[in-house]
Amino acid sequence: MPQPYLIFADKKGKIYSHPYLKMAATSLARPFMPAEDKLIRLPLGSSLFYLPGRLPAGFNPSTKKIEFLKDYNGMQVYAVGAFLIPAYVRLYHPAYQVRVKKVLPLWAYTACGFYGGSFYACAKRIDPRIHQAPRFYDAGKIKKALMHCIAQYPANRLYRHLAHCAVNYNCLNAKNLFMNRWEAGIPTSPVCNARCLGCL
Repeated sequence: MPQPYLIFADKKGKIYSHPYLKMAATSLARPFMPAEDKLIRLPLGSSLFYLPGRLPAGFNPSTKKIEFLKDYNGMQVYAVGAFLIPAYVRLYHPAYQVRVKKVLPLWAYTACGFYGGSFYACAKRIDPRIHQAPRFYDAGKIKKALMHCIAQYPANRLYRHLAHCAVNYNCLNAKNLFMNRWEAGIPTSPVCNARCLGCL
């Protein structure tokens, strides 16, 4: 498989692939082009995030050097990272240069690129179990179970909090709680220093 192309986003979060710059990754803050055996097709159910204040980095095959993309066709651009579904571990971070210091939510951002109609990520499967696969998270069934639980325990603040996590933050553990299955993490701290928009 040829090396995937660099992906980047505009200010609205729309994702593009570069016509010739190849994807890059970082390890120990050093950008490089990852080897083919470190890449897998992005697992179904994974998410892509644009990283504000960060210039995307790509590998130029002509110059054999890493380049930082400041803009594209007059458009301001941002780096992109993938967040993998459970059962996978990231191997490398996205490659970028910090332009404006912005605190990002503590997601496990993973280097990713695009080739032949598919996204690829620097990752490896480490858990053979499949219960975190998207097919087990039917939105209609989860909403019905959630509403039943909230109706049954209307004064329970923890259930209301986790319902928010399940619906608005797509938290699989919170969804598992309402489906009464597998693992379901319970938040125990009244405060958090992650500065996120939502719980991880």
